[in-house]
Amino acid sequence: MPKETFGGDDDSEAPAEEKKRKLDLSRYSKGPDKNIRELFWSIIGSYGAKKGQVPDFSGLENDRFALVRVAISALNNPSPLQIRLTPGHISRYTLMMMLDAEWQDCFTEFLEDASAREYQMKAVLAGLKKVEGDLAYSRRLVESLRMMLRQHETSGMALKYVAELRSSKMTEELKKELTIFARGDIGQNQLNAMAALSVVPHDPEVIKTMSLLLSHWDEAARKAAADFLLKNRSAEGDAAAERRLEKETDPLVRAVLERIVKK
Repeated sequence: MPKETFGGDDDSEAPAEEKKRKLDLSRYSKGPDKNIRELFWSIIGSYGAKKGQVPDFSGLENDRFALVRVAISALNNPSPLQIRLTPGHISRYTLMMMLDAEWQDCFTEFLEDASAREYQMKAVLAGLKKVEGDLAYSRRLVESLRMMLRQHETSGMALKYVAELRSSKMTEELKKELTIFARGDIGQNQLNAMAALSVVPHDPEVIKTMSLLLSHWDEAARKAAADFLLKNRSAEGDAAAERRLEKETDPLVRAVLERIVKK
């Protein structure tokens, strides 16, 4: 791969309205000797080059999951020819590829596979933050995560990533879905939804949700809500804490409520 493929300022972003040309990848997708790894690096290189070209993904539908597997492998061990690419770069360009190609199933699988190892998930989070800040991709990224949140099989993974992103912009966009999970789910999904909502602490709906969760049956949810209301004081939260203090039996939650009431 030519050295200039990955040149340029990585933080530069193409305007959303820019009309992009199609990069022909047909030479990689024909014949029994097709090299998926070579195809993957050609696609990633086209994004790294920042020449305003979007690869032509027609004819690559059957290769999409193989490309995800190469992407995950590349996060673990980038090719020596691509040594200038960090795992964050690889993640970012892989996400752009899936959003451009409209491969929602691949987007989901990429996030799921990467979550198996901490350093892989860290790389994907770095890529998600970059893509979120790119006007050409931010809306599509939100919609892809929204689709995951609305599917029972994928909602937990989406909640995990949104909570880890700690993006106020992302939380604002997905606040409706996050609120539903915070109020209606249980366990880690609920806690992740609450963690995601906590990045917009002054939002009236978030304060209302946390105040209501002081009466939740699960001690972990009550503790998370109480911690939020202690850190982010409001008249509604203070009043809810005072009402709950009389009934609270868990010593850890009660201790936080007492701190709220005493202040």
